[in-house]
Amino acid sequence: MIRRFLATVLLILPCLVWGQSSLPPCPAGGYKHNCFGYFTFPNGGKYVGEWSNNKFDGEGIAYRADGSINQSGRWYGDTFGRSYPLDPYRFPFNNPLEVAATSSVSQSSVQSSLPQCQGNHLSAYWDRCFGTAIYADGARYTGEFLENTRHGLGILYRGDGSANRSGRWVKGFLDQSVALDTKSYPFSPASQPTVGSNQVAGQDITKAERDRLTAEVEAERKKRQELETQLAEAREREKQVAETKERERQQAQTPQPQRPQVALRNERRLALVIGNSSYKVSPLDNPANDANDVAESLKKFGFQTTLVRNATLGQMREATRKFADQLPSADVALIYFAGHGIESNRKNYMIPVNADLKFEYELADQGYDAGIWLEMLESIKSNNADRVNIVILDACRNNSLIGSRNLGRGLGKMDAPSGTFLAYSTAPGKVAADGGRGERNSPFTKHLIRAMQQPNQPIEEVFKEVRRNVGKETNGAQVPWESTSLTGFFTFRQAR
Repeated sequence: MIRRFLATVLLILPCLVWGQSSLPPCPAGGYKHNCFGYFTFPNGGKYVGEWSNNKFDGEGIAYRADGSINQSGRWYGDTFGRSYPLDPYRFPFNNPLEVAATSSVSQSSVQSSLPQCQGNHLSAYWDRCFGTAIYADGARYTGEFLENTRHGLGILYRGDGSANRSGRWVKGFLDQSVALDTKSYPFSPASQPTVGSNQVAGQDITKAERDRLTAEVEAERKKRQELETQLAEAREREKQVAETKERERQQAQTPQPQRPQVALRNERRLALVIGNSSYKVSPLDNPANDANDVAESLKKFGFQTTLVRNATLGQMREATRKFADQLPSADVALIYFAGHGIESNRKNYMIPVNADLKFEYELADQGYDAGIWLEMLESIKSNNADRVNIVILDACRNNSLIGSRNLGRGLGKMDAPSGTFLAYSTAPGKVAADGGRGERNSPFTKHLIRAMQQPNQPIEEVFKEVRRNVGKETNGAQVPWESTSLTGFFTFRQAR
């Protein structure tokens, strides 16, 4: 019964890092191939592990001269390839056979230096001590114990007193066969703890062994779950990076408009910039700073800028109406918003600071539908038929504005109307960062302000630079995204 149980457990634990090598010992001084052996370096360090074609190849540990571990894991042709922990009891610094060969006392007479185990093995916890355990079939183990398990030098006897296995044990299993003196490791020690019924002893030992192995299985299961979670996150990051590269490749294949030889000097540029930080629920640190810094940069680029910070719904509507009144005379019209944004029923709502939201349906009368900005830019024509419209939304921050809801993450996808460039701080359905502690701006706005400073840089190249730098800073977790239907050429900073 015990053997069947142990076999089942071992089948489901194929990758434990303390697994013992199944290779035979390497011949002393001969050609080492498909075997387990030792090598001592001139500086006193050692390699203990598997060999192939007379090279370190397989699992093994490289020790320093003082016995501390230098490298542990898998080797490939004398080259260290992959690091992971191995049990030094399975790959010991000192080879018991070498110790026996160089010692004036034969291996068979080596005695344990551990103290005598106290009490009964069935009722006491034996750890780092020397003692004798009696099993249900009359077999006995005399030797060293660690954590109530055979571990160290010892002899396992049959019920008739004959030696069954002798040598070094690791966590209950014989790791290396070594002949030990039966006088130092006797079948019946002079002082043997009294044990009750052998049947009871066998049941207790079986239960202890089962509990130990069950605990190892559970630990391995948790470890695998953690690895699967890390693997899933890594795959998601790789997917986002691949999507970004594919978009950049497609954009690179799209014919780009020719830059004009002379930059426009008399175009009228208008900008509406809104940044909301002081929310009643889930306040944000940086949007007000983001809006202020974007407005200052746009002024330097010739924009007539309206800046609104911590705006209520009424203030957002009023600022938009005044902006709309000026559109007919504009050559460039830009709207920037930083703050909370929520997608609901395929509409993206920019949230004012005075919003008091509890239910999703309240978004319709307490949030500002960003689609209105796109409709306004498309419907109000300009004296310039090639007016450039730009909408920038840094409004995909994760939030808890609505306590009980089942809303998607981030904003929904909107298509840019003709002549419009629409930019998101992250891809639709994703969440953007507000900025780390001590940061003045969000990652998106920080890199946007920097990229806009490049002279005569087309807007498409500006946002490509932003996407590249934000993706790099966030390790692919945030990837800015654009939708464009521009037909003309635009650059933020004009220079000769």
